[in-house]
Amino acid sequence: MKEDSEYDNLTDYEKIYTVTAVAFCLFFSCGKIADRLTQALEISGANRTELQKVLDRYSSDSADSLKLKAARFLIENIPGHFTYSGEYLDRYIHYMDSSIRICLIQFVG
Repeated sequence: MKEDSEYDNLTDYEKIYTVTAVAFCLFFSCGKIADRLTQALEISGANRTELQKVLDRYSSDSADSLKLKAARFLIENIPGHFTYSGEYLDRYIHYMDSSIRICLIQFVG
């Protein structure tokens, strides 16, 4: 006797919904890599030429394919990563460093 799979127990509407959801996910998950790289290069501004030099350098030799993948990954993930700097941050770090030293002297002795 053949066992019924979970898929066989679904209604036609549920089957259509499942297939559509899977197709939708596959459609929108493919092809984003080039868009992310292009977007990162556009956002980079003055650094675009330096980033393009890295890509060109590793694109020229097939032996550097892993390095090219690594460079693409790093460049694609540049947007959204940044650091703070400036006078206010320097004063804050100095204040926190002084406060921690005072606490350590009081408690450690």
